[in-house]
Amino acid sequence: MKPIAYLELAETLVASGLTATDGERRAASSRAAISRAYYAAFNFALDFLTNELKLKEPPESGVHAYVIRLLNQSGERTLESASSALNTLREWRVVSDYDTKKYVIKKPNAEDPKYAKLRCGEARIIIQQIINCTPRQRQEIKQRLEKSPLITNKPHSI
Repeated sequence: MKPIAYLELAETLVASGLTATDGERRAASSRAAISRAYYAAFNFALDFLTNELKLKEPPESGVHAYVIRLLNQSGERTLESASSALNTLREWRVVSDYDTKKYVIKKPNAEDPKYAKLRCGEARIIIQQIINCTPRQRQEIKQRLEKSPLITNKPHSI
């Protein structure tokens, strides 16, 4: 399955939430859309790192943090920005998936379809930032990341 399918589903869920008259359905659509938007961006980044750049597979535990940290260590400003945005989107996903209290303290708008639509836009930007890397940038990123302690399993020297 291609990661973009998650984003397309997220956008469908947002549209459903925007037209829903039932508050519970609107909230569920928004929460599910945020979750799917995150997984679209996350899986796209993971595919980029492991399939396109051919970096080693991430550890089973901590894979989300691993992907975010590798993007941040890429040496490319746009991917560092994508890393930060992906981390924020991950926070929204965690709240959307796990905090089902009526009044969410951390992300009070997780049940609002307008905010879910914004999260979908953010996921689309993250994906586009990865797509926009030129072949030369991709080669340089691969070379940098192959030296990363996350890849080599060697402690970072000072």
